[in-house]
Amino acid sequence: MLSPLGQQLIELIKKDYQDDYARACHLARAIEGECGSPEEALHKRLRVYRRYDLAAFTDDRVGELNKLWKKSISAFCDLIRDQMVGRRRGHPEREQIPPELVRLDTLRFCPDEIISRDGVAYIEVRVGPAAPIAIPTQQASAPVELGRKPGPDWSTDLKRRVSDVGLAIMRDSEKRPVDGRGQLMALARQIVRDLGLPHESDSIRRMSRGGELPELSAMIPTARKQRKRRKRKAKQP
Repeated sequence: MLSPLGQQLIELIKKDYQDDYARACHLARAIEGECGSPEEALHKRLRVYRRYDLAAFTDDRVGELNKLWKKSISAFCDLIRDQMVGRRRGHPEREQIPPELVRLDTLRFCPDEIISRDGVAYIEVRVGPAAPIAIPTQQASAPVELGRKPGPDWSTDLKRRVSDVGLAIMRDSEKRPVDGRGQLMALARQIVRDLGLPHESDSIRRMSRGGELPELSAMIPTARKQRKRRKRKAKQP
């Protein structure tokens, strides 16, 4: 079975990166052989990611699968970076993990660990509060839900700022995300970094698709238009 953090990562990929999930399952099944389901094979591959992996020396498909892991784990770190807790090796108490330590190159799954280059290591890492807080006059706080934090007040002024920043990025050839699948999500992440709106990239993507940010929506071609554009380019001599 997968560890808690590993299961949360897989759920994120299945929900937000469906094509990547299908491709990852296919690659994992091909690497691991025909024993078990594609999902079980993918779980096995996650357990050895960024650990000693014998297949990496003999199978070129491991490299392609690792690229998919990097993409999804980077997005996962963006969601959970401020919510991670764990226990230092040799210490009994669980504590908040500094956000700067939660990165693609430090996070390990099955078992769930943070291993940094400066030697700081956390084990039993989780998404959640470091310890339960007793409040005499109130009920205990609700469990932390992955990626959910109180968001900003999406006023007309804030939406205008989001649109202005997004349009500036799309018009800048150096900053503009690559056309194709994932362009809107990549743009949303740049916007939240520029405006200091952590955890709001999904909100920006939903509002763009829903027409609440019309100027920004007009700059992002739909998947159908992107496919037609690629076909026209392929036909050109």
